[in-house]
Amino acid sequence: MAEEELTDLEAIVLRYTKVAIDYLRTENYKEAFVLLKKAENILFSDNKKSMPKRLKLISITYKSLSSYYKKHKKPLVALNYIQKSIKIDEEIGDDISNIASSHLNICSLLSSIGKHEEALEHAKKAIELLEEARIENPENSRIMSSLVASHYNSAIELEYIGRLADGYSGYLSALEIAERELGKGHPFCFRIENAIVKIKNRFAKYKSAYTQREFSPNRTIVVQKQVRFPTITPTSHKSNGSSLRNAMTPGRMNKDKIGFQDII
Repeated sequence: MAEEELTDLEAIVLRYTKVAIDYLRTENYKEAFVLLKKAENILFSDNKKSMPKRLKLISITYKSLSSYYKKHKKPLVALNYIQKSIKIDEEIGDDISNIASSHLNICSLLSSIGKHEEALEHAKKAIELLEEARIENPENSRIMSSLVASHYNSAIELEYIGRLADGYSGYLSALEIAERELGKGHPFCFRIENAIVKIKNRFAKYKSAYTQREFSPNRTIVVQKQVRFPTITPTSHKSNGSSLRNAMTPGRMNKDKIGFQDII
């Protein structure tokens, strides 16, 4: 959002939110919160007619407040703000890649409170929106990076609910897009490759454990039946580099995520 397109009040609000985001990145939380509340007060003052882009600015402010509360370990409050933001974005017809980013934020927050099935649905929605955006903007690197994050985070949620085969497929999809669009030497490719190695090891581990349970020394055969892997939690997918969010979004999601946590 360019400041030259804004009214004076709108420009003030946008500057408040931009500075607040910088404060959040440097962990100056008190000053960030003060600026965001100032922005919110202006947006809900009696000067609505002088702010034609008011709804968009409210959405931006809510995203920033969501980031603030997530950093303060208050996921439910953060979730409330990002949900209000996405509702506004859908109402005003905002860019679908921005809406997809919000779905990834919601995915992260739901995952942090153990709601992995719901988190998975938001990761899927992000993938759906970004595939649509990719058709319209095939050369947009931000969209491609976001798509990698969506597949990666979807795979993590699938691991959380015990769907290892689907999680493995999700990591492969993330890697294929990352190698093609970001380059095979990109650090995110190494991160995803590491996740693939770990999930393969888990397959081997649980398959081996299952076979041992089914084998009886008094029998000459192993009972054959469909293997159903138990529900397990995923291993940590830590990165040695910056969060994919920085190439794909802001701030830091939970320790397993690549995503769009703290930025507009």
